[in-house]
Amino acid sequence: MTSIRDHQRYANIPLTRHVSLRRQALGREMSNKLKVYLDVRFWILLRGAMLKLSSNEVPARLLAMLRQLVRSGAVICPISETVFIELMKQSDRRTRTATASLIDELSGGVSLVPFADRVRQELCNHVYTCAGAPSLAPVDHLVWTKVTSVFGEFHPSSTGFGPDDELALQKAFYDHQWKMTLMDVVAMLDQKGWPDMQLEVTARNLNRGKVANSQDARSIERLIYIEFYGGLCLFRQDLARLVAEVEARGWSGWDADANSDSEAQAFSKLKGALPTLHVHSCCHAGFRWDTNRKLNGNDLLDFHHATAAIAYCDLLLTEKSLAHFVSQSHLGLGDSFGCRATHDPKEAYDVLARLRR
Repeated sequence: MTSIRDHQRYANIPLTRHVSLRRQALGREMSNKLKVYLDVRFWILLRGAMLKLSSNEVPARLLAMLRQLVRSGAVICPISETVFIELMKQSDRRTRTATASLIDELSGGVSLVPFADRVRQELCNHVYTCAGAPSLAPVDHLVWTKVTSVFGEFHPSSTGFGPDDELALQKAFYDHQWKMTLMDVVAMLDQKGWPDMQLEVTARNLNRGKVANSQDARSIERLIYIEFYGGLCLFRQDLARLVAEVEARGWSGWDADANSDSEAQAFSKLKGALPTLHVHSCCHAGFRWDTNRKLNGNDLLDFHHATAAIAYCDLLLTEKSLAHFVSQSHLGLGDSFGCRATHDPKEAYDVLARLRR
């Protein structure tokens, strides 16, 4: 780890640049690996195989396969903030620690940045690209971090040191966090003090909104459109800031062809540039399209698992209902993304076995 003294010699490198370089290097590493996203059901299943709590050989074989492929550098199993949230809901310290240990082993301590930060990064790349900014790092190199930043970046401030010394301290602290494991993080947190996210309240509100706005359900495409732009509205301040930022830097080569695009063409381009919003809007539109379905709090967590996996991973291992839901042809996720979803440990093993050959 670079020391505070080392960082003092590079006071010309801002903290944001230091963080960005770390994440870009990690992103380049991730681009060469098959990314397998496990929801908590599969982490618990593999934890049971690790602890030999079941006589079922299939999870044990899947675990052995994943371990071999992770060691070879071919595969990685990153997490998201949703995995972390569900991990902290496990009340038994022994099994929670065992799950964290297994995640450390298979994930290499890698996580996606939080949902809102992924959307902001996608917006940033899209606005800068449209304005003609040169030499942008690919967005899929910028959405990966380490587990200590699973809920965002934290940097010490108001330390009492001068600006250069505080900057050196911040960069050294970030380097220290970068090396920490999930087990380190879990050991520092109190499971009983974990906040109630009020997911059931949110689900009830969404169920009521579905009924109140049933007239929107003229087509699945219409619902996806409404959900997408509704989500985008939550980031309008970020969008305005980014536009002002690129114009202040003198990049004003806005895509002239965009003005001649039809509404459908413009929407298609925007969905492609903002995969996190695209997948998440499809999940909520799919719920609204199914007139018989009511959401519960766990469904909202599942939507976030799906959004993380489908936008940036290659294989999603999840429960049967979610694997079926995201594979529905009318959502179009299979056509737009290369992520395969399965609930079957044997099918997952077979997919990975073909990779090994």
